[in-house]
Amino acid sequence: MNNTNIVINGSSKKLTKELVMGEQLNVREISLIDGKQVTGLLPAIIDNQNGKVVINYDMSVLISLNEYLKQTLEMNDVINLLDEIMDTFIAMQNFYLSRKKLVFDFNYIMINPTMKKVFLIYLPIMGFDNNTTVNNFLITLIENIQTEDGSKLLTNFEDYLKGNEQLELVAIKKFIDRLSLDVNKEGSGATQFVNDDEGEIIEIDIQPSIPNIFEAETPVIKSNTQEL
Repeated sequence: MNNTNIVINGSSKKLTKELVMGEQLNVREISLIDGKQVTGLLPAIIDNQNGKVVINYDMSVLISLNEYLKQTLEMNDVINLLDEIMDTFIAMQNFYLSRKKLVFDFNYIMINPTMKKVFLIYLPIMGFDNNTTVNNFLITLIENIQTEDGSKLLTNFEDYLKGNEQLELVAIKKFIDRLSLDVNKEGSGATQFVNDDEGEIIEIDIQPSIPNIFEAETPVIKSNTQEL
């Protein structure tokens, strides 16, 4: 992200984005972000420094997603991470905010490590475009997650995203909800998710095939009578 700077002063840390020639702020979007009406978006504070317009984001007590992903995560933490991001996407959609104005750089996606709350940075600049789709962002995220107990589930999710480029947010959220159920479901059977003819997600339990050693084989009796 060009013309940005992270300023650290004691326990205070903020990200500053300086507007360049030709860039203009969207007043409506600023009011939504400043008013904290959209859950999951880091509030933007507009300032004027030396005659230049600057957007400030307070990142105190937060760590970057890049730093957060250096550790091995449990699947419940992975589901929480995905849920937090999807809830923000859906909230933005309700307020007609474009996902194209989100900063998808892992260094600027922030997490409160104690509350495990995710905050995304939205740039209320007219014409800004991150040139990234939701699918591509989520696929990149999945590929950077380290987990010991859910790699197959994440592979299922990645395959689902790669096989459906034009997915609605509700469909993706529904898939994540199914993953959450599978994580907490008892039993050793694997789960596969597929789309039916109407585009709905179907959950298929794949249980290991175990022969029944107590079931006697039915004898076959052959008739010697010639068939006419």
